[in-house]
Amino acid sequence: MATLTDDQRREVRQWLRYPRGRYTIERASQLSGVPRSTVYDWRRHDILASDFPTITPKVWSYRELVFLRLIAFLRSRSMNRPEVADRVASIRRMLEEDTDDIVTIRSDGHAMFLNSDDYDRRSGEAAFPTMLDWIEEFYLAEPIAELGSRRLWGPNLVNPSPRTMISPWVMAGDPCLTGTRIATSSMFALHTERGLVASAIANLYPGVEPEQVRDAIELEQRLRQVA
Repeated sequence: MATLTDDQRREVRQWLRYPRGRYTIERASQLSGVPRSTVYDWRRHDILASDFPTITPKVWSYRELVFLRLIAFLRSRSMNRPEVADRVASIRRMLEEDTDDIVTIRSDGHAMFLNSDDYDRRSGEAAFPTMLDWIEEFYLAEPIAELGSRRLWGPNLVNPSPRTMISPWVMAGDPCLTGTRIATSSMFALHTERGLVASAIANLYPGVEPEQVRDAIELEQRLRQVA
């Protein structure tokens, strides 16, 4: 798993404090790694409260992409849906209040442990001495390769591929070529809808290299296998 730099972790933690970025259902599914029908189901049943409840059609924020992954992680541990909703809501409040630097979350499906805690902050339940050595960790600000037993893939939400980046401040959070405001989805559309090869697409954008375009197209192809 690729890891983030300290500066990137600090950035992501700030992005998790507020509703930034806006993603359609298709994009939220592709970037979170959670199937579209499941994303809708969790919204419909308030497993994940919306950051933008009045906007139509429905959109999801950058931090909701991370929360969707967290829900998938907790559900993969067999935590029941009402408990998952309460746990994710509590994490959201902690992030908004900036009361703790939450890095990792561990769960056995019943209790939830933050960072190096050996007790559940909500219930006060203590972990068995050997429990924390074997239960899986969810890294709140780190990229993932897969989620739980369902093997859901989700890209790095800072650098989804070697030549692309995501920032909720740029193009509403859509993946772009690194250091630009050129959306990878635009590269993909030019390739699939107009039949342009990477070199021809690069010629349309001064300073863009064919390798960047090919990387963007490959990213988009993989994202579209998720939803």
